[in-house]
Amino acid sequence: MKNLENMFMYEEADDSGAGDAPQTEETAPVETTQPVTQEATQLLINEEGKFSENWKDTLGDDFKENASLSKFTTLEGLAKSYVNLEKMIGKKQEVGQFADDTEKAEFFTKLGKPETPEGYWIDKPEGHPEDAPYDENQVKWFANIAHKYNLTDEQFKGLREEYYNLQMDSYSKANEQIKIENEKAVKALEEEWGREGSETYNASMQNAQKTIDALQKEVGDAENIREQIEKMGLANYPPLFKLLSKLGNNIGEDMLPDGSTVSSVTRDQAQSRIAEIKANPAYTDMNHPQQKELVKEMQKLYQLLYPEEK
Repeated sequence: MKNLENMFMYEEADDSGAGDAPQTEETAPVETTQPVTQEATQLLINEEGKFSENWKDTLGDDFKENASLSKFTTLEGLAKSYVNLEKMIGKKQEVGQFADDTEKAEFFTKLGKPETPEGYWIDKPEGHPEDAPYDENQVKWFANIAHKYNLTDEQFKGLREEYYNLQMDSYSKANEQIKIENEKAVKALEEEWGREGSETYNASMQNAQKTIDALQKEVGDAENIREQIEKMGLANYPPLFKLLSKLGNNIGEDMLPDGSTVSSVTRDQAQSRIAEIKANPAYTDMNHPQQKELVKEMQKLYQLLYPEEK
């Protein structure tokens, strides 16, 4: 009878008497490791002794896209990080309730918090659309808040990317909506002015622009009329442009010699203004502070109405 050792070491012979030869320690296959080739080493390490640009391509799919590996540029850096991680395993990773500010600062710095808000990633993202707004002060404000609440650089980067993508999505949708509203406005104006690009359409639009220009001359540098129209959401409001066009159609083309904006009125408006000035007691009061200005305006109005008279 075979003992237990023989039962585990050998297989029972079959009826033919033939069996597999027993494997001894000398004949058992030994597992070997493939040597690291020079080609594989060059794929990992460049001539400067740092990781090659695509070194993560040699890793499995679960590690290729891992953002935490991107900060490593050398094998030594990766090794140090692993050693520090081993030291931290088993330790209680939290700040004690009696820790002072210095201890708290050291703790969060070890976790990855930059020493100053400027240490966060605050540069404009690559590929940012040229026509899209970018508020650098807002990003700096965000970095100050992140530093105040002890966010690591990796946490800040993740949050900022999420918020930036949200902003760009909103910007894209807003532009698309503006495009839709503009198309609607053009169609509404075409019903009255004719096809866009036609002579009647262009003339009507020029009259509207003429009215806006006249308004801009009146307010000067105090504000930008076109920007105000846009801020009020009226840039694609057809009734406004129809009204502006009708007003512009009545604005005179002839300018006074000094280029005064008084010329931007119709003859009826000029005559009405003359009547208003004559009815104003200040016009005939030599001591009134407005008397000189009223007289000057009256002269310009007469020059507009009767340019042939000197």
